Amino acid sequence: MSNKTYKELQESFVSSHSGTSVAEVALASSISAVSLLLRDVLVLSRFSPTKWVGFLIDFTCLILPSQLTETVLAENITVLLVLMLLISMMLAIITLESTVKEYFSWSGFSSFLNSDTQDRKQFLTNFRAFINILTALSILAVDFTVFPRRFAKAETYGTGLMDAGVGLFIFSNAIVSPEARNLQRVHGPFKNIWKSFLSCVPLLILGVIRLIAIKGTDYQEHVTEYGVHWNFFFTLAAVKILSSMVYSALSTQMSGVFGIILIVGYEYLLSGCGLRDYIVEGHDGKGGRQSGLLDANREGIYSSLGYLSLYFLGIQLGQYIFKKRTKITDYCWLLLVFAVVTVLGYAMMELAVMSVDKVSRRFANLSFVLWMVGQAMMMITSYLLIEIMVDYIKHINFLREKKTDHEKHAARRNDKNKPCLLKAINYNGLFFFLLSNLLTGIINFSVHTLYATPMQACALITVYMAVSSSVTMTLYYKKVQLKFW
Repeated sequence: MSNKTYKELQESFVSSHSGTSVAEVALASSISAVSLLLRDVLVLSRFSPTKWVGFLIDFTCLILPSQLTETVLAENITVLLVLMLLISMMLAIITLESTVKEYFSWSGFSSFLNSDTQDRKQFLTNFRAFINILTALSILAVDFTVFPRRFAKAETYGTGLMDAGVGLFIFSNAIVSPEARNLQRVHGPFKNIWKSFLSCVPLLILGVIRLIAIKGTDYQEHVTEYGVHWNFFFTLAAVKILSSMVYSALSTQMSGVFGIILIVGYEYLLSGCGLRDYIVEGHDGKGGRQSGLLDANREGIYSSLGYLSLYFLGIQLGQYIFKKRTKITDYCWLLLVFAVVTVLGYAMMELAVMSVDKVSRRFANLSFVLWMVGQAMMMITSYLLIEIMVDYIKHINFLREKKTDHEKHAARRNDKNKPCLLKAINYNGLFFFLLSNLLTGIINFSVHTLYATPMQACALITVYMAVSSSVTMTLYYKKVQLKFW
């Protein structure tokens, strides 16, 4: 069989899919939160692992469950979820070494709610790191038959697990952006735009490198994803530059309003002005791409407007998240707000699907943006819930052991400063993403992934994740941060 024929098989293998249900995407991604709970209660035990034993625990608890969810256990996600929850509960009880009465006592819970806490955002670190992990797993696993086709990106309409990846990546960047943290510097409108452009030069270079690599090596590509020349790096750069142009004239405090106006206007162009038909059919009405760069890359260029609106909404939520909070009860209220936003996001998505248009990552339309808000907030809510639960377990142990306030804070600081794979990935997020893409390309050039057995596929994916994770962890241990902008 010629390489060209195999390339065509690969392209058809990742094309023409319709996705799965929103509920299954939420269920599959919730494995990461339970993985976090399992890891956290495990490391609360009495032993102090070495660096690389700690890494092995992190890899086993944080990465393997998500890998199994996307491969051999894709049909048994609920069983895996329940099993991990039961193990976590057993470990928590063992760790507590307290009676049931102590565990559920109102006095202990009340003192916990009113206890002081550092204004930390560990749940955001976990969210951003897991987005990278799930993305890294998917971009390789999708090339194997063990990866369910319903999890792959939908052709035009649908909610595949991989459809969520792009939107979540944009959203995770937005909630920790300088605008969300009110750290942006004012140098004048034109200077701000110029500085934003300079900061995006590395992304543009990476986009060009990826384009040359794909065209030069005849690597398989899915043209209807972004277009002939466009790719995700160009989308990231476009969103950043366009947002800086808006903020050069308007206040960041109005980000939510910008996002709503933009996505409503963009949806009007899609549904009411024929833009949707043009994106699908092209200038010639037959799906061709011969009428210039805009026509060749219409998906990537126009969907940037939808991603920009999502970016604005993420910044508005980030501004609320980064408000100062000093007590556990403040974070409990924050958890409630997150839960409400999650429900609203999903509910408004269903309303948009019924009254406007179905979810489409290809267009990044209104339904897609609302889905991403609901999905992202569901994940963030679960990570914050896990963080509060683990803090409560620590608090019960502190009370039981009658530690002094000084010892409490010292114990918290020591626990916070322990090396963690999630912190390492977040420390070098773009490098981890680039390394994963590079390794994916190497594996695809070296192995006919379509013919790999499920066992071979899982072994390759495990080695691939182990290499990318261990390299990233090594950089973190050595405090080497590879900045690309």
